[in-house]
Amino acid sequence: GLVGSEMCIRDSNDAKAFAKLLPIDVVPPKDLIAGDGEVGFLWKSARSFVEVSFFGDGKIVYVARNEHGEIVASGDRPFGRRAIPHDLVGAIENFA
Repeated sequence: GLVGSEMCIRDSNDAKAFAKLLPIDVVPPKDLIAGDGEVGFLWKSARSFVEVSFFGDGKIVYVARNEHGEIVASGDRPFGRRAIPHDLVGAIENFA
């Protein structure tokens, strides 16, 4: 429906804004597009990952696990398209 289409557009716009805010020298993520309209990014190795998602509600949802299995960043917060949460930036920059 129309509401679903509007949310998908917002997801896409949030994801584009997020991508533009990423530091230039980070490992490129894989794009995530789910059937429910979720749009996001995934950095993944054998022992660690960073997942970032947008659901069209104006929030950024993310979780990052390091190579020791520890959650080093997580959140479900408003995303104003101006900055990436500090703990998430750290996890992305340290991704290996």
